[in-house]
Amino acid sequence: MPLLSPWVEHLDRDALCLDLGCGNGNVLHALGTLGFHPREGIDISEEQVALARQVCPEVLCGDIIEPISCAALSGGGYGLITLFDVIEHLA
Repeated sequence: MPLLSPWVEHLDRDALCLDLGCGNGNVLHALGTLGFHPREGIDISEEQVALARQVCPEVLCGDIIEPISCAALSGGGYGLITLFDVIEHLA
């Protein structure tokens, strides 16, 4: 949280947050602790999604590009999108 807190201190806590490649939900947990609600996550690993859902029930198993496309098409949007520990997994 000390790393994340300065980056998000001026953001709307009620805007939808999305953590791409959320893994076991560590960032989702930190965002919740910092007062961000609602939160969503997505990860390609079913095992990691199961862990993340213990922290935040709104976690999907799938490709990280799909939720951005869906939000853009529906006219909705996100107040914050995070992406930690993902780039090293790309081919």
